[in-house]
Amino acid sequence: MAKRLKKRAQPRVRRIPAQLVIDGWPEQGGTIRRIRPGEWARANELLPAAGVELDELARAAIDDNTLGTVLLDGLNTDVQVFHEHYLESLKGQDLAQQLVPCSLVLVAEDSGGQIVGACEVLPPASTIVRMRTMGIPDVVAIRSP
Repeated sequence: MAKRLKKRAQPRVRRIPAQLVIDGWPEQGGTIRRIRPGEWARANELLPAAGVELDELARAAIDDNTLGTVLLDGLNTDVQVFHEHYLESLKGQDLAQQLVPCSLVLVAEDSGGQIVGACEVLPPASTIVRMRTMGIPDVVAIRSP
């Protein structure tokens, strides 16, 4: 007699509101949240462990609160509106500038408010660069998976 297998449950997609990313969510005795202006120096102390260092463009975007704005906007809208805002943000900018609104730095802070971890989330730049060298316009390259 054949053994009946249970169906695996599909992973539940959890929609995270932008405000939760900004304010943070509790995690293992601390909080994970978007980096705030003035905190990039601490992140740069932690990120080299992952082979990453925030460049001047990212540091400036953190301090003027523009890093990740398109991603945060996307969390509060539907996919179509997100794509429209994203494409609009790309006009007239070079690749490095195009990555600013769609990149994000998250930090983990302990219960005392000290930053103890950092993570930089970026679009797949190697894919974008490869597509650009093939003559594909930036807008198309950045929208590609």
